[in-house]
Amino acid sequence: MWLLPEIPLDENNVSRELAAPVVQSELASLANKMSSRDIRRQEQHNKSLVRQMFQEVIEREELDEQAVARYFSPRYVQKVDGKTLNFADFVDHVRELKRTVTNLRVTFEHMVSEGNKIMDIHRVEADKRVGVKITARVISLWIIEDGKIVLCDELTHLDKGAPDDYDLGSRKSVAKS
Repeated sequence: MWLLPEIPLDENNVSRELAAPVVQSELASLANKMSSRDIRRQEQHNKSLVRQMFQEVIEREELDEQAVARYFSPRYVQKVDGKTLNFADFVDHVRELKRTVTNLRVTFEHMVSEGNKIMDIHRVEADKRVGVKITARVISLWIIEDGKIVLCDELTHLDKGAPDDYDLGSRKSVAKS
């Protein structure tokens, strides 16, 4: 006759030693699902942040420096068409856009998110204040840290506009002497 060692059972007649790995595995799975859900929620929030920024900063007719500060970190860097703008340069760029164009509208064609990074393709349409329409297609990578945009790396292609409008994605005001 064979005798099996006695295994302590819980109130459900389940061995604690045998159940522990299963419970740990289920807890790990639940933690992964929760963190995946949290990650997806954060990614959706980051995409919303970029969309809202375009509405409140770029599409608005006047420069709102408080809105810029709400969305952009003071460490912000923008790389566009071979040029690099820091935060102050970016504010100057937005100011120059407001001086140059009106009725600016942004339409997103695609937007995907992974962690704190957002990639998008969007179209920009605007009326130059001298009466000419411009359109551009933009491919952008955004990085969000601590709820603010810290980097935009973009390529801008002018679809419609004058040859001197090619730099509208990075144009700053002319320095005064």
